[in-house]
Amino acid sequence: LLIPFVPPPIVLAHANTSWSPPPLGWLKLNTDGVAKGNPGASGGGVILRDDSGNPLATLAICFGFGTNHRVEALAILKGIELALSIGSGQLIVESDSLNM
Repeated sequence: LLIPFVPPPIVLAHANTSWSPPPLGWLKLNTDGVAKGNPGASGGGVILRDDSGNPLATLAICFGFGTNHRVEALAILKGIELALSIGSGQLIVESDSLNM
C-alpha cells in the first residue's frame, strides 16, 4: 500500500516587534546566536547602542560546533564583555531567546 506524501502547509508568522532606545545614560545590548542543525555550526551577533540608538560597537562571532542555547548564552556573554571593555556602567541586555 503506497500513500502519497502530502507536505504540511507552510504557515508564516510575523511578530510585531520594534526596537526602542534605552533610558538616558544607559546602553542597550542586542544579541543573537544560531546553530545550524542544533547542534551544528554556530555563530552569534552583538550590537551595542547608546541612548540615542547610535551603534557603539558590533561583533560577529563564529562559535564552532554548538547548540542554540549555548550560542545564545555565549553571544550575551561576549556582548557584556564588549560593553565592559568600553566602560559601560548601566546596561540593558535584549535577546530573542526565551531561555536566557
